[in-house]
Amino acid sequence: MIGASPEITAWILPLHGGSYVPADDPEWIEHLVNGSPLNTTEGLSMPWFAMQGEGFTVTYILENPFHNALTFASEEGRLTARMTHTFTASGEEYTVTAILGSEDVLAPPRAYRRWLIGRGEFISMRDKIARTPRAERLLGAAHVYLWGDDLLAREDVSDWRAFASRLASAESDSLAGRVFSLMNDEARQAAVQLPAAEWPDRYNTGLVAQELSRVLAEQGVSPEVFRAEFPDLLGDPATWGDGYSTKMLDAFQEAGLDRLWLGLPGWEGAMRRPHVAAHAGEIGHLMATYDSYHSIHSPGTPPDQTWPTAQFDEHLWETGGVMNADGSYSTGFRGRGRHLSPLAARPHVERRVREIMARVPFSSWFMDCDAFGELFDDFHPLHPATMRGDMEARLGRMAWIRDTFGLVIGSEGGSAYATPVIHLAHGMMTPVIGWGDPRLTGRDSPYYLGQYHPPDGPRVFMQPVPLAPGYEKFHFDPRFRLPLYEAVFHDSVVATHHWRSGSLKFSDQVVTNALLEALYQVPPLYHLNLREWRRLRDQIVARYEFWSPLHRITGLLPLTEFDWLTADRLVQRTQFGERIEVIANFGSDEWTNGEARVPGHSVWARDMDSGAATALTPQP
Repeated sequence: MIGASPEITAWILPLHGGSYVPADDPEWIEHLVNGSPLNTTEGLSMPWFAMQGEGFTVTYILENPFHNALTFASEEGRLTARMTHTFTASGEEYTVTAILGSEDVLAPPRAYRRWLIGRGEFISMRDKIARTPRAERLLGAAHVYLWGDDLLAREDVSDWRAFASRLASAESDSLAGRVFSLMNDEARQAAVQLPAAEWPDRYNTGLVAQELSRVLAEQGVSPEVFRAEFPDLLGDPATWGDGYSTKMLDAFQEAGLDRLWLGLPGWEGAMRRPHVAAHAGEIGHLMATYDSYHSIHSPGTPPDQTWPTAQFDEHLWETGGVMNADGSYSTGFRGRGRHLSPLAARPHVERRVREIMARVPFSSWFMDCDAFGELFDDFHPLHPATMRGDMEARLGRMAWIRDTFGLVIGSEGGSAYATPVIHLAHGMMTPVIGWGDPRLTGRDSPYYLGQYHPPDGPRVFMQPVPLAPGYEKFHFDPRFRLPLYEAVFHDSVVATHHWRSGSLKFSDQVVTNALLEALYQVPPLYHLNLREWRRLRDQIVARYEFWSPLHRITGLLPLTEFDWLTADRLVQRTQFGERIEVIANFGSDEWTNGEARVPGHSVWARDMDSGAATALTPQP
């Protein structure tokens, strides 16, 4: 049993970005016991764990990260654990390296970093930029998911009452009349009603715009030709669109956001308007599409029970699933379909990526799940694989995309095994929270996260909600957060939040997120369409103006120091190389020391070369 000694005062655990766990904290004990066992590719972001005592730390590095289980228990009111390893037919060695270090909470991640460097498994961001020059654009880049990729957005119509009136009354043999006749009944009815509306509402205008986009695309109607029917009411088709549009990009430029990572939830809209992705690249941004090969669904699955990335051909469905030892198939995400073997999927990966890149000049690619840590032993006779082989196949396909097209690679999670290949990781600062918790999925709950609707601004991403009780301590409370992942990989991988837990999602954690992002020097993550941008512009710009210039320096530097400056652990300091120091005050009272004066709920940073200092009190 590990940790039973009364000399152990705290555990230092790489739970996502990093956690500080007092050994006798009953809430932490219950949380970890209930969450046990943890494996060391998914449950821990790095394959090590550590304990702290007075004057020392001891770190255990699991050199073989596969088939390990860390199971926590409570013994006389103290946190203890048992580590077990399952030996498999692959015959891989199992080695644990124990390292005794100083009491510093960063001693364990420093030891692991040295271990990686000694094995040649640490790849710096400088080296990654040398191989993929576009990756330099990650330095200082806030991360934004863009929503609304239809051809036409409600904002593209200057007068909805006049437009709807002319559309609904157009002669049947005119282009406008033919387009109107092909719209669905609900959208046609909305168009009929809009001219009489005192204030055309978002639902009906959005419905008409969405249906027009569908009909124009399916019928191959040129936007320029359709605009000729309404030259006084529709703008230049080159600027059409909502979040995915040149006018959104121009709005960012006007506001001074000159470097962004822009993610799309799919590639379909970009296929229709590749010039938007091209424009993003021309003005210095990175633009990526979401992609996934983690699950496969039967080609006959009803459309409302599947999603585009899980659709392949019948042959791959019949032969490509991951098989369990008992001959059954491993069930896919959300209990649908099957998990897809990365070995079987490889030709389909190359085909899909080539087809998309031939039409859209993306500069980045986001591979869902591949860095999350969910790896499989596959017993299928057509593509048998160990967990290590599964991992290598996932890394191989991401590396192929990177090297074939020169793309910046992102993935969900950011587990240590993936860091030599990926440039950015979503989910390390804040993971998915409360998966399966009915308080977050019940529509009558004050903590309901929201629907995956409407498509141009899903509430599950954009609607702020308070954090449900029971999660703050384990995911946000700065007294129990440690920059463990950043202490190892800050100058290798740009890590931020999961897209379901963006910077502004939890209304009572917005300031904490902003301070942690500044303290750890990790980017904010937002979900935007034109409407959300107008609402949040000033808040986003203020944070960008503070954070982005700093990260253009710190993004290439290791996080070398972390200190608690007050006994309550609410004032914290980080240092990056010998260049930048950051002090975050999570408390309510001003903290002062020498030239550093940090008001409550604020952050202060200083360039140690020039002496120049800057500060931010983020807006809630």
